[in-house]
Amino acid sequence: MFKNFTLPILVALLLIFPVTSFADSILLFGDNASEMSQLGSVLTAQGHTVTNNGNTLAGNLNSFDTVWGLRTNSAYDESPLVSYIQNGGRAYLTGENSGAANESVSNMLATLTGFSLIYGQIDSSGNSNFNSGAVGNIDASPNPLNAIAGGNGIFIQGGGVIQGLNDNNVFIELNGSLPFGAVFDESDMLTGQGRLVTIADVDWFRSDVTGSVLRSAVIENIQTFLGDGAVSQPVPEPSTLLLSLLGLSLFLAEKKR
Repeated sequence: MFKNFTLPILVALLLIFPVTSFADSILLFGDNASEMSQLGSVLTAQGHTVTNNGNTLAGNLNSFDTVWGLRTNSAYDESPLVSYIQNGGRAYLTGENSGAANESVSNMLATLTGFSLIYGQIDSSGNSNFNSGAVGNIDASPNPLNAIAGGNGIFIQGGGVIQGLNDNNVFIELNGSLPFGAVFDESDMLTGQGRLVTIADVDWFRSDVTGSVLRSAVIENIQTFLGDGAVSQPVPEPSTLLLSLLGLSLFLAEKKR
């Protein structure tokens, strides 16, 4: 009886109760083509659907779970991005030590959070660490970034500094004291909706700067933070446990013949 019924039952369980992961729909735009290409490859490899829109912001941002902007030399389209985030959108926006994007990010943060920040302007280099007290556990979920980095963090060459942050809004600190990455969730937003991550450096997206393992882990943590609670498309995956049981049952059935 075991041999006759185990296999059909396990197959039925696989069909009825698949383990589900979530793939987000992501818009990627900016004026840093090389870094955008590397970022897009990492996000795609992590199972997401990525639309690389060049340096053009898509017209309907609400069709995306998250938006990643990699502008440094050109200003951001502030009004549609602010509206998107105020209505629950989630975005990553990069900046640099200088460039038109910095003022845009600073303006948008002031509108969204009420914070008066000085973004960029200080040209700094060195190793960094991830803030263990940052909003949303972004330093450790799903990857323990400080452990992966081995105490060295992301090496920044000529990155900007973000001044005026609350301690829990600091994501990454340069040389242990200069924030160049920031994170904000719904509790920081004046409308009570939306999430935003910003890092005042674009070169960290390159594997030759950050290292492919740490870079992928940081990208995954940012996307996990941004995508948490966002509407996404479920992607069914086979359950490892049930597949193992299926393999065991087939082995036992074959052995009993």
